[in-house]
Amino acid sequence: MSQRIYSRCWLHLMWATVEQQKYIEPDARGKISDYLLEYSSLKEIFMAANFVYSNHVHVLVDLPAEYTIDELTKLLKGRTANWVNENRLMTMRFAWESGFAAFSVSQSSFEEVKKYFANQNEYHRKRSYQEELEAFLSAYKIDQH
Repeated sequence: MSQRIYSRCWLHLMWATVEQQKYIEPDARGKISDYLLEYSSLKEIFMAANFVYSNHVHVLVDLPAEYTIDELTKLLKGRTANWVNENRLMTMRFAWESGFAAFSVSQSSFEEVKKYFANQNEYHRKRSYQEELEAFLSAYKIDQH
């Protein structure tokens, strides 16, 4: 009998900077995005896509069987914040807020979510991160109180 574990659990993770401050500059966004992909690969975590904006991040990741959602998110957030500070990408000390949001993504919605990430710059010309988060919480019927 096989001892392999077969798993595919796509997650859309979102988290913000402390107090949702808009202080991630465009050049730093690309570097953080690249680092998220590189670090995930190093840890054998399949990250299909991510998007770093001025005050928050979106990640589309296949949850490895050996991690809880909380463990995975803390790993990604903690390591990227340390990397940003070690590489002095910001003039001030960088940190993410303590919370996060995690939403399940079906295989049939996978490409749609990737397109959503690709259109984030346009999306945020009209809506704030808080409005975006509230829309997801409502769509997933998550009580906000």
